[in-house]
Amino acid sequence: MEKKIIKQGKQVKIIVEITIHKTNNLAINYLEKITPGCTIDQNELLYPIPEPKYNPVVFTYWLTPIIHGNTRFAGGKLIFSDFFFILSLDLSGKRYTNPNLKVEPVPQFGNEKQTIRLDGIESGVFSLLEGISTHSFREYHPGDDLRRIDWKLSAKHKTLYVREYSNIHNNLPLIIVDLPDKDHCDNNEGFQKILHSITGIIYTTIENRLNLNLLLISGPNIIDVLLDENNYEIVMELLRSKFHPSIRVKHLYRVKPRSKIRQDIKNMKENCIPTSNTIICEFNKKKIQFFYKVLMDSKNNRFTMEISKILHLVSPAEIFVFSLCEGDLSHIQEIILEARYQKIPFRLKTPVENNVRFRENLGQIIKSEIIEGV
Repeated sequence: MEKKIIKQGKQVKIIVEITIHKTNNLAINYLEKITPGCTIDQNELLYPIPEPKYNPVVFTYWLTPIIHGNTRFAGGKLIFSDFFFILSLDLSGKRYTNPNLKVEPVPQFGNEKQTIRLDGIESGVFSLLEGISTHSFREYHPGDDLRRIDWKLSAKHKTLYVREYSNIHNNLPLIIVDLPDKDHCDNNEGFQKILHSITGIIYTTIENRLNLNLLLISGPNIIDVLLDENNYEIVMELLRSKFHPSIRVKHLYRVKPRSKIRQDIKNMKENCIPTSNTIICEFNKKKIQFFYKVLMDSKNNRFTMEISKILHLVSPAEIFVFSLCEGDLSHIQEIILEARYQKIPFRLKTPVENNVRFRENLGQIIKSEIIEGV
């Protein structure tokens, strides 16, 4: 690791270097022990040692300290195995647990002046990370800010609880990138424009010492999410590994929105007048009963629920969606409706902003939302 002093809740890259002479027919694995008071980006840190070589073997992983104070790495374990035996060598001595890691607590308030807009309009405000008074408590969810954990309440109930504040200030925008469908991606030029625009925003945001909220989706499939991130290497590694056309496992074009079902019920009721066809009227009555049952039984789809959860967690000042806008746009409609419900400004950035067919598809749901080119 490059630094021995890090902030609580911030990821740090750990590099493990091992030099060992390995003989043939002997399998060697190295198991890194998890440092107390920290979390890792993997379920288990088990690394196989490759074929015989004298050069050092290097492994890397990301560590997030959640408890401030001084701590020491837990070391590791070498596991030897052949056709008959399995032996292990514990590496817990002082030479294997260096360096001593100092985790500094992150203050609740800061006084650094920041700009929070991405469209070139600067609004300089002093950063206030949290509200002044605690509104309520809830159980910890993966992705929550570790600085909101209430340690006394968590120790009492033996479950992590986080504080929710009555007012939130200086929230950053949420950038949503809609990756194209791998089976129907023909606009490579437009995709490259989106990539160029996204990388520029990432560089500018982190260069100005602002944190980044980035959500990758492909249709109604959530690919990955980074919240409150300011490490340029982590963000770019995510883009290198996942910023490409993706296979869309789930679709929403077979799911009729609840608002559309209610509108259909209203239209069928208006058509059921005494002078209308009796057979058609009876058929519509049965459809109305069925639709009412659907409204009573159905809930929001999983994608909408996840988007709602992320928006409540981040409380962004604005939502920027980058998309090629090809094929079914039901997922974009769900984001727009959720943003409108939570009164969050919405901007859709697409290379086909002037396409007539695209305008027709989104014309029924776009109201005060803004559509721009990239």
